[in-house]
Amino acid sequence: MDTVCPQELHRLASALELSGDVLAKPTFSSDNGRFSGGVGNQHEAKSGDSTKANGPGNSINMEIAQGLKRVLFGSRPFLFCDEWSRAHLQWQHQRGQFPYGLFCPKDKSRGIVMVIQAHILKHLLFDNMDSQDNREQISSAMQVKPSELERRNTIISSLADILWRAGNATKAVVVIQHGSMLGPTRSELRRLEHLVSTLRTLEYNSYDQLWTCLKKRIDQFTNHEGGGILLFLYSLILSRSINKVENDLQGDTLLTHTDQCALPLISLTLTGSATPYLFNGDLVYDIKGQPLPEPLRGIKGRCDIGLLLVERNRLLSKDKKQVGSMLKTPIFPIWITYLNGRYSILFCLNGNLNRDWRIEHCFTLHYFNGQSEQTKETKLTVDSRMCSFEAAPTISKHSEEKTIPLVEECILTRWSGAKVNWNGSLPLV
Repeated sequence: MDTVCPQELHRLASALELSGDVLAKPTFSSDNGRFSGGVGNQHEAKSGDSTKANGPGNSINMEIAQGLKRVLFGSRPFLFCDEWSRAHLQWQHQRGQFPYGLFCPKDKSRGIVMVIQAHILKHLLFDNMDSQDNREQISSAMQVKPSELERRNTIISSLADILWRAGNATKAVVVIQHGSMLGPTRSELRRLEHLVSTLRTLEYNSYDQLWTCLKKRIDQFTNHEGGGILLFLYSLILSRSINKVENDLQGDTLLTHTDQCALPLISLTLTGSATPYLFNGDLVYDIKGQPLPEPLRGIKGRCDIGLLLVERNRLLSKDKKQVGSMLKTPIFPIWITYLNGRYSILFCLNGNLNRDWRIEHCFTLHYFNGQSEQTKETKLTVDSRMCSFEAAPTISKHSEEKTIPLVEECILTRWSGAKVNWNGSLPLV
């Protein structure tokens, strides 16, 4: 019988351990269609064990699990619906109308998927725009027909960008699955214990190391069995840290009472801070000029990706969200749109749109929402030659009658008074 040297046995054992970790597929457990929040299908890890005996990285403890519950749900039960449990990153068909697009059929996780989509577009369109001359060359839709390798690399870069920003460009945490299934249970404590036993964290202090980790584990975020979006959500929170997220939220939560992505979660993905306020800087005084008990912290700097918002149910309300120029005029001409609680994207192929006022005279915006009913590309021509940039939109008779499509109304919050031509497309929203 052939003998094997100790060194060879050690090498084979290491390879098997690595293979078992990388190839593991997620499995989920539900309680009447509700998701416990844990993922994984491997051997259950011991709570609070930070060694690598039960897998790579460090296990989380109950304090972290309870912190995740607080920032996500507040005082509500820690219980994800089946839609969240199934959510993952899924590309649309490469030969279809939207080879650059992610598929997002449901509403609850769509906000975070759309932010990832916006970062994918940023990389596909503008990664080579290092000079002014290169920026002027971006004018063809061919730029958004990526190969399979480009799609894989851009989704990795997009996840890395968001996590690295959340960690203040000094660290990032990647949450991976390494645990067993949980049977149906009504006990919140049991669900939190399951979270402790099935999640592990990997921390990186280098963007390159983070990118390499995500490349190695990207299948955990794209696996069709689901759970990838939850893993990314946990990674995002822990990259920022629970204490900082709680401080950012100022009493708010990352999910709405209907379990959709709240605006603070979108702020966290866009800016690295989970503030519920979208205006520039800090608000120190109330409308009467009196000092506030605590400043309301808004957006500190210009963002890579912007945000435009329409809430018709709050059109005349004191609670209406005010979006500042830091989000209205991002570095790249890509905007997350929040239309009565539903998220989508507007983007322009010309990288100079927010840099040269002459380009803003007449330009084309592309609209994308990731849903199956959008079967054709939607291009909107915006003619702003007669409008006043950054002027606050007025409430017109059309707005009151709600005859203007939401997408068009959203555009007018950035280019007030502009004319929008749908070029034969039927308004989707």
